[in-house]
Amino acid sequence: MCRVFLPNPRGGARLTLRLAMSVLALSAPASVPSTARAADAVLTTTELGVTVTSKELFDALHESNNFWPVVQRHVLSDDFPTGDAASRREAAAIISKVRSHLHEQLFGRDDAAAEDLLNYVGWSLRRARFYRELREVIGDPTATVQLRDTWQDAYRLHIAPDKPHRVEPMLDAVGPQLDALRLPAEKHARAVELFGLIGACAARMEATEAGQLIRQIDRDLGDTPTGELVRSIVAAADWASIIKPLDEVPRKKHFLAAWNELHSQSRVENSTAIGR
Repeated sequence: MCRVFLPNPRGGARLTLRLAMSVLALSAPASVPSTARAADAVLTTTELGVTVTSKELFDALHESNNFWPVVQRHVLSDDFPTGDAASRREAAAIISKVRSHLHEQLFGRDDAAAEDLLNYVGWSLRRARFYRELREVIGDPTATVQLRDTWQDAYRLHIAPDKPHRVEPMLDAVGPQLDALRLPAEKHARAVELFGLIGACAARMEATEAGQLIRQIDRDLGDTPTGELVRSIVAAADWASIIKPLDEVPRKKHFLAAWNELHSQSRVENSTAIGR
């Protein structure tokens, strides 16, 4: 469960206020206090060659705040294609619980807790950027989803509190599928590198308090039908943020497109054909 969950803000940790001030500093640097510009310098970070600015953090929080209620309303509607009404209500309630926990971490505690969540968001944004590049390198949405599914299956299998975070098992899992695509050598090498970077981002997300909370809830759900439904919803929301045009905010249409891409019958048939 990697997508950021945030409900409507009702409070304001000092760090969150500084985040808003830093965004203002970016839009009108000559007319805001130097403290706001300093906040932008602190909150903007560069890791793995990717810079995440305070504005990108702010936008991600704002977009998630608006996107998740849309997703939950769709899940509770008769148009949602999976699960009965009771199971969909249970899944929506679990998502609301996670959002409430993260709301409290961002707005109801100290700056260290808020910074932890912003750190999680920053690494999530980097991960999304690497996945977008991977889609371009692979050049086939269906094949990219197959690889993503295999990666996620291996990730859930090998990530545990008592295990060191190693990317090699996930790379070994996707290796045969990458080989079967017969990409040019340069693209194949870059795809392997991108999966390594995606794994590094996932490790940093897991290292945060927010990531540990989300992972624990995922473990608690286990392999139950409700757990699988929640994972499917979260995966589609996450994928929507990756496949949407960069100049658009995530909307219901992006969730539907992501859901269809992740669950299409043609993907399942093709996945079986290449030996998953």
